[in-house]
Amino acid sequence: MTEDDDRYAALYHRHFSAVLRYAARRVGHDAAPDVAARTFTDAFRRFGQVPGEHRAERVWLLGIARGQVSNEWRGQRRRRALADRLAVWRNPIPPMEGEVVTRLAFHEALARLAGQDREALRLFYWEGLSVEEAATVAGCRTGAMATRLSRARARLREHLSTLGFQEGS
Repeated sequence: MTEDDDRYAALYHRHFSAVLRYAARRVGHDAAPDVAARTFTDAFRRFGQVPGEHRAERVWLLGIARGQVSNEWRGQRRRRALADRLAVWRNPIPPMEGEVVTRLAFHEALARLAGQDREALRLFYWEGLSVEEAATVAGCRTGAMATRLSRARARLREHLSTLGFQEGS
């Protein structure tokens, strides 16, 4: 193995699980391994651009994964549109109560947000990135990310309110 091969293998082992979790939260557990694999394939092609610090490597890889997630979403939208056109009828959804309803309402409110709002919330809360790191992944300035987060939180509260959930419930 060459020195670059060893460096790439180390990069892969250090960050694969973080990239896989990031992808799973965005595209689901079934598609996440493909997104992660495409991310590391792309990273291999751009190996000369890898930052020197370990945390910066993770942020760099999540930036690549973000593009792969977008590609996956486009593919999923095309497949859903096709399935909708082919569907003849759907079974009614049974009524649900409790935590399931709360989770569904939260995800519905999250889905109502613009893509940038969802991304800001997910990078900050789900990925645990700082505002600065989230801005790097999203390709924007730190101030813009802070503004996105603030507005996204407000819009999420608004959507939850229209679904009948009040702050603190």
